Parts: sequence; C-alpha cells; structure tokens
Amino acid sequence: MDKRLLLSLAALLCLMGAAAALKCTTCSIVASNGHCQMGQGTCVAGPGESCLKYRVYLGDTLQFGGMSCEKNCKAKKYMKLGKKYIYTCCSNKDHCNK
Repeated sequence: MDKRLLLSLAALLCLMGAAAALKCTTCSIVASNGHCQMGQGTCVAGPGESCLKYRVYLGDTLQFGGMSCEKNCKAKKYMKLGKKYIYTCCSNKDHCNK
C-alpha cells in the first residue's frame, strides 16, 4: 500500500513538472510579412533553455526570421553584409517569443 502511494505521488509530481515547463513557439521560416511559412509549432524548453526569436532586416524591412527553443540563449544584435540580425531570448511566460 505504501509503495502504491509513493508511486502515485511520484507520478503526480512528474505531471506537475511537465505542466510547468516553458513552452515556446517554433517556426523554421518567418517570411518578410511576419507570418510563419514553415515549421510552425511548439517546443518545450529543457534545462538551460529559453525561447528564441530572431529577425533579419535590410534597413527597416524584415527579410526573414525564426523561433525556437534555444540552449544558453544569448540576446544579441549585429550587422553583417548590410543586414541587421536581432536575437531575443525570453522565459517569462509560455510563447513569449511569438
């Protein structure tokens, strides 16, 4: 009887942990109109992961981007070949990278 109670409690704790996991929006290709064109879905951030959103601009015009779960995510901005790359990371709420 005690074993069953312990197993039930362990299963409940696992379910509660899964429910509390951070969910991020995924999109392999965000088109220049800002809409997801490929790979739309959800990922569950694991240990050390947060939600990533990146965008690539030419001037002020969005060229493409993407969204995912990212380990050791680092926010950054830089210019390369005349394009501006912006990476943002978040973990404050589910789908914060949308």
